[in-house]
Amino acid sequence: MKQFTLIVIALNLCMSVFSFGQQEKKLSWNDQFIMEKKEKPYPERDSFVTLNQKNYNFNKKNRPAFVYISSESCLPCKYELPLYIEACKQYPQFDFVYFDTDLDGVDTAVIIKKFGDDLNLPNLYVMYEPYAYFYDRHLFYGFPTKYFVGSDGIVKDVQLGGWMDKVKVLAEWQPVLSKLQ
Repeated sequence: MKQFTLIVIALNLCMSVFSFGQQEKKLSWNDQFIMEKKEKPYPERDSFVTLNQKNYNFNKKNRPAFVYISSESCLPCKYELPLYIEACKQYPQFDFVYFDTDLDGVDTAVIIKKFGDDLNLPNLYVMYEPYAYFYDRHLFYGFPTKYFVGSDGIVKDVQLGGWMDKVKVLAEWQPVLSKLQ
């Protein structure tokens, strides 16, 4: 009986160790948000009028898109903007769709000025859409929120937050952009 009890205890101990290694990781809110958005169509409406005198229609595009949701008060957004423009020039086969969310108290001329001559890049679409638009549709979880959308309109990757370090920014973006079709 003593041997049987020792065997049962040993088996229970082994099962505990095995199940401990197999426990599922609890997902953070960020992980849940990303998983909820990936491999689904980008939530769009028919057409957006841009601040650089263009129209952008998610329903009619068949090119990959890098969608960036920004805020004027977001320091990583400000830091990443030149890198976003640099990527826009490096990947002319993609659409770069930049949303500024907090125009309240900011003249559109301020937003247009920060892009300078780059506002005329043929694949850059800059627009204002109020914070409430993205919040009401659960399209972001902080600034910046970045969607990488394939030519099929399906979200391939979502990135939340930003960096104030060029190496880290490019380490996040380039692998996704290089695979985006």
